[in-house]
Amino acid sequence: MKIKHRLLVAYFAITATLCLFGFFSYQSNLQVLQEYEQLSHKTTPVLSALNKVRFSALRVVSSTSEAGLISALKMAHGIELGHSVDGDENEEAFQGRRNLRQSLKQYRALVHRYFPDEVEVSTQIQQLSDELLRISDLFFTAIKSQQSAAALLALKQQFEQVEIELFSVSQAALNHELEEIEEHSSDVNDSIGELFQMLIFGVTVSLLVVALMALSHAKNIARPITRLKDAVARISRGDYTTPVPVVPQDELGQLSLAFNQMLDDLKQNQQQLKEAHRYTENILHVMEDVLIATDKHGVMKKVNRAACEQLGYREAELLGRPLSLLLEQGKQEPDIAQLIPVDEEEHSERSLRNAKGHRVPVLASMSSILSDNAEHEGFLFIATNISARKLAEDKIHKLTFYDSLSGLPNRTLFNDRLQQAVKYAHRKNQHLAVLFLDLDNFKQVNDSLGHDVGDELLRQVSERLVEALRESDIIAHEDMQLMSPTVSRHGGDEFLILLPYVADPLDAGKVVERIQHLFCQPLQVNMQDLYATFSTGIAIFPEDGMNERLLMQNADTALYSAKSYGKNQFAFFDMEMNILALKRLDVENN
Repeated sequence: MKIKHRLLVAYFAITATLCLFGFFSYQSNLQVLQEYEQLSHKTTPVLSALNKVRFSALRVVSSTSEAGLISALKMAHGIELGHSVDGDENEEAFQGRRNLRQSLKQYRALVHRYFPDEVEVSTQIQQLSDELLRISDLFFTAIKSQQSAAALLALKQQFEQVEIELFSVSQAALNHELEEIEEHSSDVNDSIGELFQMLIFGVTVSLLVVALMALSHAKNIARPITRLKDAVARISRGDYTTPVPVVPQDELGQLSLAFNQMLDDLKQNQQQLKEAHRYTENILHVMEDVLIATDKHGVMKKVNRAACEQLGYREAELLGRPLSLLLEQGKQEPDIAQLIPVDEEEHSERSLRNAKGHRVPVLASMSSILSDNAEHEGFLFIATNISARKLAEDKIHKLTFYDSLSGLPNRTLFNDRLQQAVKYAHRKNQHLAVLFLDLDNFKQVNDSLGHDVGDELLRQVSERLVEALRESDIIAHEDMQLMSPTVSRHGGDEFLILLPYVADPLDAGKVVERIQHLFCQPLQVNMQDLYATFSTGIAIFPEDGMNERLLMQNADTALYSAKSYGKNQFAFFDMEMNILALKRLDVENN
């Protein structure tokens, strides 16, 4: 039998016993209540009629006494009556006697009706009623015959005596009925006491049976419960390997089966969680982007392998420290959202500081980590290292705007700077100069010493040209902070120099002379001393051209004029040179 069924049997046994006791008690009390109601139903009208008798008798006594007293007074004072009593007193006495007769008749009828078995009582009441009527008649006759007050008093005493006997007989009858009911009530109470004793005995027996049943099955109940408790303790320690033995085929057995099923589910869930954790850790390990999880205050709680390798930190050195220490500012900010925009779709280009203090360019984004538990809220910082892209961009920029051999600005960058310088000089009403330089006898160096020596010679020439402009003080101006002289290689042995400010056009010639002076010193190329000289053409803005194209063209024209003078010469452009150059071009074309 199952535990539930055993407990239900004991419960219904006790409940049935209590219900039987309550039923018998209710029936006994209902019987006593009905008898009291019957007695009340009988005694109420009887007592009401008896009160009417008492009231009528009292009226008879009072009316006759009053009439007798008036008669006695009149006789004592010698008053002529004419009649024995006045009409009012006579009528009052007759009315009292009629009421008494009716009350006694009604009372006798009620006694006979409600107490038919009380023959002796009914007889006594009949006799006493007749006696009361007789005495009342005598009382009335004595008044009419004008008897003395002593006679009237004697009749009054007889009337009251009979009245008291009548009431005594009635009260005795009622008391007898009450005694019978009380005797029956005592019997009922005795029965209730016996039933209560039986109830106590039944409850005691039921409790003993239940106790014996509980003791007999205590081991079968306590042992599985103890096993379940021990299994729960093992689960709390993370041990999901030991199931609970299933022995009894009752609720505890079903509970053990359910517990073992739950244990299997927990083992599967734990295995799935481990696999998911391992899978996530593998993803974090192989991903190339920097991933850092922080709390809501910006303190790092989780970092991946890429963050440690690319920034040069160990994991323990990063955990527990603020993310702001890795950012470009290198200091703690009151709100991490001030450092990087949160939950924006676009990535922002930032720099992270690695363990050596160097900047690592990254493309970063910050996302909020939301949770029902405020302790698990925070931010997820993801950054892509763009160092390679930056290097490629720098390389492309250099290839686009700089000469690969000398590292000097190429034609494109020089044209852009010349354009900006022309606009600035035109706005400020200033002079600028364009110098077109051609290296003398460079073809002979290539042909005799080889192109490698020629390339090295070009590199050293470029460096010395930059040095010459950097050390010159005749082209400096306080308004030219954003623009500086530019040396550009246009290919082969040709160089262009932009002087964005010259106070006097002749200062451009002084710069050329300084360059010639520097190149008087030989250049060391592969353990050989080589000398380099230039033929230079100079064009001045705005005299020699109002735009960059004319300035470069006229500087080139001046260069050819300088070559006509021999090596290591320079010449300024003038219109006559331009006319001669056009004639020479026309001749060559013909």
